[in-house]
Amino acid sequence: MTDLGGEPGLLALLKADLLRYRGDKRTGFWAIVPKYALHAGFRAVVLHRIGNWCARHRFQLPMEFLLSHSISATGAEIAATASIGPGLLIHHPSG
Repeated sequence: MTDLGGEPGLLALLKADLLRYRGDKRTGFWAIVPKYALHAGFRAVVLHRIGNWCARHRFQLPMEFLLSHSISATGAEIAATASIGPGLLIHHPSG
């Protein structure tokens, strides 16, 4: 799954990120929910991925909201325009 520019699509990136966190092959909805709820680093990654998608598709307001929410909820400040490959793992987003 790639975007028009040949880069991995949002779902492919999120799947690769989840695989990096989980270590097993489960990437369905019920695999994502506990990681998102309990792991601030994974929450920061998900918010960045969606914010990056918004930035690339010129949805400025949602992108800014997601960046602000990520900073306040996780402590991680990742520029929405940053291009980060698959499998991003953040162990300690707030220091």
